Amino acid sequence: MKDDNYTINSGHLDVGDGHQIYYQEWGDKTAAPILSFHGGPGSATKNKHKNIFDPKKHHVIFFDQRGCGNSKYIDPLKNNTTQHLCRDAIRLLDYLSVDKAHIYGYSWGSTLALYFATKHTSKVSSMIIGGVFLGTNEEINYLFNGGYKEFAPEAWDYYCEP
Repeated sequence: MKDDNYTINSGHLDVGDGHQIYYQEWGDKTAAPILSFHGGPGSATKNKHKNIFDPKKHHVIFFDQRGCGNSKYIDPLKNNTTQHLCRDAIRLLDYLSVDKAHIYGYSWGSTLALYFATKHTSKVSSMIIGGVFLGTNEEINYLFNGGYKEFAPEAWDYYCEP
């Protein structure tokens, strides 16, 4: 994710265990904060993720999870659990002096957002989640073992190409 005209602040936050997470505050600093959990796992925030927000109305906190995107690490998988990822989100909110945020998550980020909200209810103003992915065997088989080729054969062919 690149800084642009609406970037308020960006950088890396040391969250321990050899990990530094990349973050970017974006939009209107006076608006209520929205904490965005990206999909994956193993993916990253991307510039296109900004497209659903209005920088003149929203204050979004994007961050790359441990072992992902622009985050820095010694070993991307070491000390990288759901619990670690949620603790990192709390550390980031505390670092940015955010007491409470709206939570946005999609795909794997929806799973993290739901987990985060159950563990840190006092930090959550509201939630918007989409494309819920819970990592069940059925979901994994559907995504990675050809389950969706019946509905989207072109997408499946593109996925298999490499």
